[in-house]
This record gives sequence, structure tokens and C-alpha cells, in this order.
Amino acid sequence: METLFGIELGNIEATFAGVTLLPYYWDYVQHQSHMAKSHPGEVWLHGTLGPLYLKGDLDPVLPLLLVCSELHATQRKSALGQGYYRPVANQPFFDTALRDPDFFAWNLEKLDRESDLADDIERAFGRDGDFAATLHNDIASGAYAPDAVRCVPIPKKDGTKRPIHVLSPRDAFVHRALHRLLSPVVDRMLENASVGFRPGRSRETARRMIAAAIRDGRVHVLEADIASFFDAVDRDSLFRRLDAVLPSADRLTRNLLAQCIAAPTAVQGEERPTCRGLLQGSPLSPLLANLYLDTFDEDMVRLGHRLIRYADDFVVLCKTREEAKQAHADANALLAGLGLSLSPEKTRLRHVDMGFSFLGFDFDADNEEEFLERAALRKPLFIAGQSSFVGLDGDALTVRRDGEQTARVPLERVSEVVVFGGGGVSTRLLNKCSGLRVPVSFCSPGGWYTGTLRPDSRRYFEIAALHAKRREAMDASEVVEAAKDIVGAKIAGYAAWFRRRYEEGAAGGIAALEEILAGLAQARTVDAVRGFEGAAARATYGLVTSFVRVAGFAVSGREPRKKLDRFNALIDFASYFLFTRLNVLLRSKGLNPYLGFLHSPEDRYESLVCDLQEPFRCRMERMAVRLVNRGEVRPEDYEYAPGTGYRFTRQAAGKLLERFEREMATRLADDPGTWGELVMAQTKVVLDWAQGYRGLAFYSP
Repeated sequence: METLFGIELGNIEATFAGVTLLPYYWDYVQHQSHMAKSHPGEVWLHGTLGPLYLKGDLDPVLPLLLVCSELHATQRKSALGQGYYRPVANQPFFDTALRDPDFFAWNLEKLDRESDLADDIERAFGRDGDFAATLHNDIASGAYAPDAVRCVPIPKKDGTKRPIHVLSPRDAFVHRALHRLLSPVVDRMLENASVGFRPGRSRETARRMIAAAIRDGRVHVLEADIASFFDAVDRDSLFRRLDAVLPSADRLTRNLLAQCIAAPTAVQGEERPTCRGLLQGSPLSPLLANLYLDTFDEDMVRLGHRLIRYADDFVVLCKTREEAKQAHADANALLAGLGLSLSPEKTRLRHVDMGFSFLGFDFDADNEEEFLERAALRKPLFIAGQSSFVGLDGDALTVRRDGEQTARVPLERVSEVVVFGGGGVSTRLLNKCSGLRVPVSFCSPGGWYTGTLRPDSRRYFEIAALHAKRREAMDASEVVEAAKDIVGAKIAGYAAWFRRRYEEGAAGGIAALEEILAGLAQARTVDAVRGFEGAAARATYGLVTSFVRVAGFAVSGREPRKKLDRFNALIDFASYFLFTRLNVLLRSKGLNPYLGFLHSPEDRYESLVCDLQEPFRCRMERMAVRLVNRGEVRPEDYEYAPGTGYRFTRQAAGKLLERFEREMATRLADDPGTWGELVMAQTKVVLDWAQGYRGLAFYSP
């Protein structure tokens, strides 16, 4: 108006003071317009296209909007046609989809490809195709009402329980459809500081942001956790936030969201209304949680804080301790305005030199980015139980037992899946794991490994061929040297452990190992090396068992896999965990687990896996001794059956799995990394050797 007609509009900001703009509903687009006439090439038009919602007092600006819509207003005089808009009152955005029967049919078709919830819907409503049409009619007419949500307590690692809300198949479908509808728009509303449960963002995004902040000199860290966040969300505040960002004409969507958020719960068969919180287990809850905390993110960033938030966990990276204290005070004040508070036991200030953890990553001032990449180990998931069913729900793995959901784990946090016993596994999950390169292994209820479904690729077979070629090219002396290195690494591990203990008999054990090591150097055949390995095993076993101080764990002698006593059964169980971890790692990299050095490749078992176990056996037995002496494994954790010996009860086996994973995440003082990192590094060394990048080496402390 000013450019074309010389009209002074005055203070535009004041004119629009009572108006809120919602620029989340249009998309950036570009398309070819025409061939350029003044220069070679094409002319591309680009910009934002779609609805721009304005809410509030529009009377002062409406005449201006109407006039400028006729002018196709734009800042560039030559860009005729650009800047065009048409004012429309009460225009819905989301309701258009909800009133379209094809939207529900499309969601059901998509669900059938990516979630086992489709099977539940089929069992509940049949295959006649009426489910989507009936649901559409109920929602469009306002007849839809959510079922009561079952509340299932799930044990946590600290012994407490957290509630998981299990939706009926119909309601779970509605929540997923709403999430798919809202997610692209809501994601545009969120701050860069929010990295959890957003497309294209992950724990890895947070890791890179933290590493960049540390390099920027932000070495004082506020670690924080919002106390009981999902239970404490104030729904009135959430609804006000939804009202502010959703188009006013989307009445159907707003009502449906309100119904989903405020669904009653069923506890022990009794239906109870709820007035606070978000349902833990609903696909909508992470999206709504991010929206609820968006004002917190905005205000923290506005105050100058370097915030990285993943759901209800966050860190603030600061340059001084005073700045970190101020961040703590600001976070407390801002969360109080949302009816939230920080968890005192999970909130602390520390310098990066002291190290801190976030989302499973370990950080300190000396960590370089490459080390952090290696340290970012996703964790294996062990699933036990004859009646378990392992399924898929979007990007999460679910576990059901006797028809009840007992666990839900995002697949981005899973390195491999190991299934014990005769439980069922969804083919949708297997397809998803293949696409994400997550191997799935199976074993018997007793713990015997049976096989692995690993991701397939051309590169996988290329590496397998290189590995076979490299192994076949080794002459007898090279194989002997590799076998000697394996046994030498094993002996070095035990010797280092014995030196730390300062116990009676340790000096004699160390001397015996040194004598065996001297003889090993003279071995000229693999059979001779195996003899020294057996001598080392006998020399260490008696000393190791003498470290066990608890009655009920007397050792009758070492007979692998016989389980003649409780301690031997524990060693066998731990050996299986380590064997499975190495087996899956080798197979997932394309390496042939049968091409061993010390253990014969002619044997009908994974000889290379057995080879790579040897340098870590001392670590495994050290764990077993500690578990027994600390009372974390007790005699009552076992059951005895004639012919099969001692075995762990189902509950104790699950507890032992947790202890094993905790040990894998533990770093000894003299080691360069955690046990899990060392196992990963050992696999990488073998992979590099198979491809001709480096020589063969085995971990030795």
C-alpha cells in the first residue's frame, strides 16, 4: 500500500497487537515456473503455500487484509502472482480429514503394515470392512465415546512400579490416527531444544548438540528430571494451549482430543474418572507432552540458556557455575507456572570434568566425538517367558503376556532382540527389525542358542566372502600365533584380576599363570596351545571359586553345561549371555562365526565366538563372584531337576539379565571403556582384519 499508493499505514505492529498468527499450517514449496529468457536454465518459484491462521481481534486489520488480497501484495514489485491470499472465515484444517471416510480407511491400511494392533482390531471387529466406516460415522456424528483405559503396573529397575495405560483396540487406533494427523503441524511449533519423539530427531541429535555445547566452552551442566511428569500435567493448561494453537473451526478435532485425554481408567475392574495427567501408553501422549512443555523451552531459550530436552529429562549447558545456578532457578520458576517441579534426587549441578550421563550417553571433558559415537551403544533386549508375544506398534516393540501388555520399548534404543523359549514373534516386527538392521536371536527356555535372523544386504555377503578368503589365506603358523594371542589375552585378564584382589593364594595363582605363559610362547601347534589353555583354566578355576564366601554355593568341580552346582550354573548362564552377544555382533557385521583359530573351524559350533569369549572370561567370572558375595544371586533363585541340574527360576533369570547388562555398562578403573564397549571394539577389530584394514589383535588389560 505504501509502495503503490503512498498511503502511510503507521505502526503496523500496533495494528496487529491483538492478533495471533499461526504459521504452522503452511508448507515451504518450490516448483519449476518456466525457462529463463535472459540466461540459461530454469526459473523456479518457491515460498510458503497453504493456510496462515489469524486469531484474535481482527476488526482493525480486516479492511487492510481485504484490500491487499485484491492487490496480490508482495514485497517484490516484479513478482506478480506471488503474495496472493484469500481471507476465509472459520476455515477448519484437521476436521476436513476427520470428516473424510477415506482418512480412516487409509489409517487402517497403514496400520496393517506397521502394527500388530491391526490383528487386535480384526479379532474384535472382524474383516468385513465396517470398522473404519462405523468409526468414521461415530466420530463425525459425535456419538464416539472412549472405553475405560486399563491401568497395568510395570516393574521398574529400582523396584517401584509405573502405570502403563492399555487402550482398547478401537481407542488405540483413534489415538494413532490423531497423532498422524497432528504430528506434522505440532512439530513445527516446537523449539530446536526439544529432541524427543519428533520425526528426524533422536538421542543422537541430543548427543551432537551436547558435544557442540561442550566444544563451545559450556562445561557446567544442570542435569534435571521433571518429577512425575506424565501424572502431573494440568489438563486445563493443556487445553488452553491446544485452544491457542488449533484453528477455532476445528471443533470436531478439539472435542475428540478432549475425549482421548480425559478417558476414564479402569483399576481392578473399577472405572474411575481422571482430572490430571497424560496416559502413559497412548501414542498421543509424547506429542502432547512436547506441546505442553513448548512454552518452557521457549522461555528457557529466551533467557539465554542452552537447553536440550528429551521428554521430561533435560540438560542445560552453561559457561559458569553461576549461570548453571541461574538456569536451575529459572527452570524451577517456569515449571511451577505449569504446575510441575523438578525431581530433587535426579537434579544436580556438576562440571563436565566430573562426567555426566544423558539418554544413555556418557560425557566428560576429554571425550572426543569419535569416542562418543562408539560409546553410544544401544542395548540388547532379552525377552523370556513361554506365553510371551513380541510384537510391533509403530516404532516400538511391545511384549504381551497372557494377553496383557507388559512392556513397550522404542526400537531406536534396541541393538538386538534375544527371545528365550517358545513365545511368539510378530512377522511385522521381524520386517521392521530387518529394515532397522536389528538382529533377532532365538534360544531354548534352558538358554541354548538356536539361531539369528540378521539384516540382509549385499555388503553383508561381501564381508562374509572377504572374511572366508582372509581366513583361508592364513598358513598354519599364523593360525597358531592367533591362538596363542587369544590364550595370552585370557591369561593376562586373570592375572590382572588376581593382582587387584590381594588375597591368599593370589600370588601363587599369578606365578602359575606366568609359568604357563612362558610355555605358551614355545607352542608350535594349535593342539599344543589348547593344552596350555586347559592348564590355565585349571590354574584359575580353583582360585576363582575360593573367592566365593556364601554357603550354598559350594563347587563340585567344573564341568561345562552340566550345572552340577549353583555356581557352575551361574557361570554357564553368564557364558550364554556373553556368547549370544558376541554371536549376534559377529553375524550382524557379516562375519562368519564358525571361522575360529583356537577352537577348531571344523567343529559344529561357532568357534570364532568361543575364541572371542576367552579374553573376557575373567570379567564374566568376576561378575559371578560379586553377584554371589553381595547376595544379588541367592540359593532360592535356583530350582533343581534330576538330569538337568540347577537352573534359574523365571523371575531370577530376568533379574540376572539386568545384572549382566549393568555389568556390560560398567567400566573398570584400568580399562579404556565399559565391558560392552570393549566387546564392540573387539568385534570391530575382527571386522577390520577381515577386510584387510589392520592386523588381528585381541583385547588384553
